[in-house]
Amino acid sequence: MSAHMKQKRVQFGKKPHHKKYHKSFDESEDSGSGRIGRLDDDTMGYYRRVSEALTEGFQDQTEQELFVSNVFAQVEKQELKVSQNQTVSHIMEKLLGMSSGKQLSGFLQGLHEAGDVCNAAKDRFAAHVLQTAILTAVPFVEDPDCGSDVQTVLLAVCKAVTSKVNEFVYHTYAAHVLSAVVEVLAGVKVPEQVTRSRLSQGQMHAKDHGREPKVVLKKVPVPFLDELRRTVQVIMQVDSIVDLLLNQVASPVVAVLLLVLKTADADLHRELCKLITKSCKLQAKQLNENTPPAMLTHPIASHVMEVLIQTSPDDQFNKLCSSCFKGRYKQVALHATANFVLQRVITRAVHTDMFEELFSELSSCIEDMLAVNHLGVVIRLAEACVQRPTQQGALMVALLKAFHCDAPKERQPTCVVLIASLTTYEIYFGEDTKEDEGDKEGDKSQTKSSKKSLTINFHGSLLLQQLLKFKNCASISAGFLAMTPDDLVAMACDPAGSFLLEAFMTSGVNEKKKDKLIDRLKGHCIKVACNRNGSRTIDSLFAAASMRSKFTIAEELAAKIDQLAGDQFGRHVHRNCALNHFKYRRGQWKELQGRETKKRKLFAEIIGEEEDSTKKKKKKKDKRAADDVYYKEMVVLGVGMSDEHMEEDADKDQRAEQQTKDEDDIQDIFKKMTKSPEKKQISPTEREKVSKHKRTDVVSDSNADSEQRTSTHESHGKSKKKKKKKQK
Repeated sequence: MSAHMKQKRVQFGKKPHHKKYHKSFDESEDSGSGRIGRLDDDTMGYYRRVSEALTEGFQDQTEQELFVSNVFAQVEKQELKVSQNQTVSHIMEKLLGMSSGKQLSGFLQGLHEAGDVCNAAKDRFAAHVLQTAILTAVPFVEDPDCGSDVQTVLLAVCKAVTSKVNEFVYHTYAAHVLSAVVEVLAGVKVPEQVTRSRLSQGQMHAKDHGREPKVVLKKVPVPFLDELRRTVQVIMQVDSIVDLLLNQVASPVVAVLLLVLKTADADLHRELCKLITKSCKLQAKQLNENTPPAMLTHPIASHVMEVLIQTSPDDQFNKLCSSCFKGRYKQVALHATANFVLQRVITRAVHTDMFEELFSELSSCIEDMLAVNHLGVVIRLAEACVQRPTQQGALMVALLKAFHCDAPKERQPTCVVLIASLTTYEIYFGEDTKEDEGDKEGDKSQTKSSKKSLTINFHGSLLLQQLLKFKNCASISAGFLAMTPDDLVAMACDPAGSFLLEAFMTSGVNEKKKDKLIDRLKGHCIKVACNRNGSRTIDSLFAAASMRSKFTIAEELAAKIDQLAGDQFGRHVHRNCALNHFKYRRGQWKELQGRETKKRKLFAEIIGEEEDSTKKKKKKKDKRAADDVYYKEMVVLGVGMSDEHMEEDADKDQRAEQQTKDEDDIQDIFKKMTKSPEKKQISPTEREKVSKHKRTDVVSDSNADSEQRTSTHESHGKSKKKKKKKQK
């Protein structure tokens, strides 16, 4: 881009000085339509060109800053009108994300001075702009240049919103702004999964992004915390907090308060948890033993209950579980709404004493949970058992019983296809439950004739991935090896199944079993590699396979290398497997793959050793800290430490120093390996000397070679004469 074009592009942020651009927004508004935020055609054309420039991008940071400052100069004193327009509000949100702290404080100052903060909070489109502005401005509070100005403006805007808490908490649009203000005052960012409305949550991906808040300000200003405490006290003094929990608009605000106060003010957080528990009648005396609590089964209040279980202190969590869930685990697990709350309980109760009771009651009704499609509870149980090895065997037995493949033993290898498809043995293989199971030959013939095609269920794939993390997953690995090649191809070409095969290859299963699995795919690698999901599967299998299996895969793929190179999905496999090297430079391919496998193993060992060493160091530090405390006390009392104890400490210090030296040596070795040799600059005279020296070396080498040849020829002739004499 030329300098002239660049200057023209930068000035684009400014409006042309033309008469039609000097019309005020009030004059351009269509009074007959009654629409708020309606702008004239010229202004709309200007902001559309701004949107095109933002989409196209900028050449450098300076150009972007100048462009944004020009646009904000046009927005000055018209913040509310511009933000109330549906199209321009989206453009303003983009601009605010690219703005500096000074520009953000100027925008918020304009809204505050005009008294438009509350009007913007209650507007359908301006509420989004205001929410984006205050959340984007929070990190600039700690900026040394503009931090004080941003802090003053932010506090003024937050006070304007919190002054109408009782009104805004029930308002459809202002409630989101109130949640953002609470986050700003606490200096944290709550995930959108909590703050979004139920409609927008449905538009998000189904993946669980977590609910842990992210700290934005390392040190929250005292005025912010004071205003936060005042706002919480106002909410806690409402007539009925139960109405807030049951309201679709107000309940997310309470959930944000619980998450925020856990980080900002632990005492106030405890008071709020206690108030909710008491007001919602979640205590043991107030509950019916036969039915789950109403708050757990309510479609709106249950979301707040999830956050309450996640954030409540340990003592309150134990009381809550004993009163609401003890003896009702099965009822809660089978309820359509309450089972989501139970999933949070399982996740948090892993390291508590109540987990054994919870597990024993839930493991007996796994088939019932699968029947009502409450797979989240089963997956959470499997995740918990990964951290509790003592319950892994019991869960595996319960799953085999749930899928009707526990007995006879011949059925157990089918557990993988049954769990992956989430179907029982009789349904998958088309058997009638009333038939006599003793007739094995009839069972086998019927299995072959009426077997269903394998379709991978998303939750079934997640469950198997957790089972592969168990210490003893022999039944699962045997199930993978018992699969037919057609089932393996179907699994490899499925979006959820591809991750399942990758989990098998990266698990702790024996290397020979992994080689057997790849051998069963022999003859089908081309079909899998040319599939959209299968190409990714081949890449993951090849990356985690041994040299023997890599050779097997590459040999089959290299036979049809042209087909792979021309396929839109197969060409990625062609590149990642280095098939050109395999076909034409086999030695280089072996060296490359061997180097990568060694590097992967070496780094895995180093990472494992580092983790072990850090754990040992932490234990040593804790023990040494305790010894130091006692040592100080003993010195005060006039008693010295024993020589043996001092020698042990000295030995420990020497070992720690030696270990750190070894780690430093390893890092130095890797640095030397990665560094490329520097080329020395040689002057022309030195080059001539070197070239002459090389020529003389070549001549001398050639003379030496000729002398060596003649000497070898003479010795060869003498040996021939000796042989002839011996023969005579």
